[in-house]
Amino acid sequence: MAIARQPPTPTTPLPSLDPSPSVSGGPVVPAPPEGITFADFAVDTEVVRSPTTSTAQSKLWFADGRWWGALFGPTNRLGIFVLDPATQVWADTGTLIDERPIADADMLWDGSHLYAISGGSRPSENHAIHLRRYTFVAADDRFALDPDYPVTLRPTGASPAVLAMDSTGVLWATFVADGDVLVTHTLEDETIWSEPVALPAEEARVETNDVSSIIAFGPGRIGVAWTNQRSGIHFSSHRDGDPDGSWSAAEAILQGELPDDQLSLAAYPVGGGSTNVVAAVSTTQDQIETGRTLDPLTLLAMRREDASWGTTVVGLVRDRHARPIVLVDPATGTVSVAATSPGSGGAIYYKRASLDQPAFDTGVGVPLIANAGDRGIDSVTSAKGPLATEAGLLVLASDRVTGRYLHGVVDLGAGPPTADPADPSRPRTPSPPPRGTVATLLRDTFEPWPVGPTAPSTWYTRPEDPPGTLSVAPEGATDHALRVTGAALGVRACRDMPALPEARLTVQARVRLSGIASEDATILSVRGSGGEAASVRVTNDGVLAWFDGETKIRSTTGIAAATFYRVTARIDQTARTYDIRVTTDDETPIATVTGLKWRQPAVRTVSSVCVETAPAPPAQGVDVAEVSVSEDVRP
Repeated sequence: MAIARQPPTPTTPLPSLDPSPSVSGGPVVPAPPEGITFADFAVDTEVVRSPTTSTAQSKLWFADGRWWGALFGPTNRLGIFVLDPATQVWADTGTLIDERPIADADMLWDGSHLYAISGGSRPSENHAIHLRRYTFVAADDRFALDPDYPVTLRPTGASPAVLAMDSTGVLWATFVADGDVLVTHTLEDETIWSEPVALPAEEARVETNDVSSIIAFGPGRIGVAWTNQRSGIHFSSHRDGDPDGSWSAAEAILQGELPDDQLSLAAYPVGGGSTNVVAAVSTTQDQIETGRTLDPLTLLAMRREDASWGTTVVGLVRDRHARPIVLVDPATGTVSVAATSPGSGGAIYYKRASLDQPAFDTGVGVPLIANAGDRGIDSVTSAKGPLATEAGLLVLASDRVTGRYLHGVVDLGAGPPTADPADPSRPRTPSPPPRGTVATLLRDTFEPWPVGPTAPSTWYTRPEDPPGTLSVAPEGATDHALRVTGAALGVRACRDMPALPEARLTVQARVRLSGIASEDATILSVRGSGGEAASVRVTNDGVLAWFDGETKIRSTTGIAAATFYRVTARIDQTARTYDIRVTTDDETPIATVTGLKWRQPAVRTVSSVCVETAPAPPAQGVDVAEVSVSEDVRP
């Protein structure tokens, strides 16, 4: 589709937007090529509202010679998909990122591990911010969840969270909550994070609809940018290795202008291996009564060596751009800005300019994602880091009305895709995972945690249980276990797991009891809203027991105290039945039962795994050395 453009002219910001000298005025780079649009599959717009928001986050990454993405599948769960280069069709790998359709995710691939941070925006527990880490398993051609994940970074929701890794390998995250711009980072292990703290700048006291983003640049710095509905857009940086509270004074990216709650950052080369920061930002000039069609709406802001910022106009009010992202191509020395137009949803356009002296062509730009059957295309996203010839330029967007994903491709020198987007035989549904695919949903080993009274925050007890009953204990010469110390009425320790209705799950635990008490201890309980679905118990006689519906069945199989056993429950949430298997630590079977009915038929979906000490003397402890939950994605 050809776009009529006015003669190119240098663009200059209004003085009210940036009183410092603008970096615009350089030569206009020729318009980039149009993107090749591929229409993908659709999600349920009543369940998944905005699958590709927000601009601060990245949903794509390039690894193993292919593009990967965080996409919602037909079951409305966020998972890892891979793009087939030949057909340009997304394939579901079966690896879960987040089971919640409200989750906004940011993805970071560092070449060794893939990180996903996801959560919702509301101040409730089901919007909590979680972090997961994955490793690419070449033999399985997929990313697999690492042990001791997911980790909860915040127990309730916040603005879309964003990740970055500094030059020392410390992982950072930022989000806005409780009127503050918050930052947190990894400590001695990537499963252990600092308490989120507010940036010290006064400008970092913000509104609930403000957002933040984070980026590594330098060498040796982490930078946080954020919007402030009262004062503009600001930036502060932290030198790698400095104390947590050592942040620079707030720098003005956009002073005094009311910003839109969108923010996209990238690092750009400045010579000698150093980088600085460039941002795509939006104003609200289109929302004020005195706004004019020639007022700046979308801007490119570049940080200078002296920590000042200059801006260049990308689009005017009349161009109706919204939700811009910035993409840097070091090989050609150019920067591109992609955005929705019109702002309510239509198509994705982009413009390109020189990094040395950026000046953008006038007009709406060149189509990057456009499709006649989708008139509400919005919220473009791409990958972190610079563009590369091998990967090309790939962006992802979604249609507000149809719910369809669409991706756009621009060849940067490695060759365009061979697939024909107009081919009627090209599938419009994602390829399913291979048969036999099993996905790990969580696995706790407790190895990152030091022996002592501090236990992982992902494990919790009931409100009525006494404090201090969870700790980390030695298990053998070098391994660790979670220790649950019993009290007079028993202590129940639980770990939430993804709630996946109708999924077939396998829950496993490696546990030991310190002794036998005069009431039952529970060495594995799988629970949901409404009570317990499945459990394995040890009675006062030291024998195993379980429930078939409301009927308690005592076995004749005894177990020894101070000895580890492996307990497995296979959960069928459709039939509401379960199978159990108990073995010795060397996996010699000692009890196997199948087809048991759930203890509480009111439970529809299981959502936690627990252990519980006996509610009777003598005092008893339960050690949990490992817990895992996996899903039979495609049996």
